[in-house]
Amino acid sequence: MLKTIIRKAELGFSVGLLLGDGIAMLSGSLGAGELVLVSGKLLDMTGNIALAFLIQSILSGLYGALTFGTMVFYDIESWPLTVATAAHALVVIGAFVPLSKFLGWASDDPIGFLIMIGCQILGFLIVWIIMYSIYKKQVKELNELQEQMLRLQKIKNSEANEDF
Repeated sequence: MLKTIIRKAELGFSVGLLLGDGIAMLSGSLGAGELVLVSGKLLDMTGNIALAFLIQSILSGLYGALTFGTMVFYDIESWPLTVATAAHALVVIGAFVPLSKFLGWASDDPIGFLIMIGCQILGFLIVWIIMYSIYKKQVKELNELQEQMLRLQKIKNSEANEDF
């Protein structure tokens, strides 16, 4: 299981790095008329754009690693799907709240902050529904294949019994 966590976390780090920096650039640059790499809050905190970008990149990557790494919750067979989903959502959204505040992604306005959390929850649900649909289709295909194999086995067994 540790190898699975590490493999997923490595992928998640890359995805988190790209998405975190990409979203920060898009959201910061929209009204600015210029390319903004980091939030003003993070830049003020560090006083150096390179350091601010490095911090943002590392923390975004770690958030991605955490998000992907905790997907192993779904592999714990003793956990019902609702428990695994709730645990994963709590980790993902629970880590996002302080991260977004620290990096200056979240609005200081309570309504803006709630909208951002709502978007995070909506994003989580969309990804969950997509993954659930994919896995449901795969399970259906495996069940159909298993039924075919059982039918073939029955046919072989009945033919073998006829030969005796």
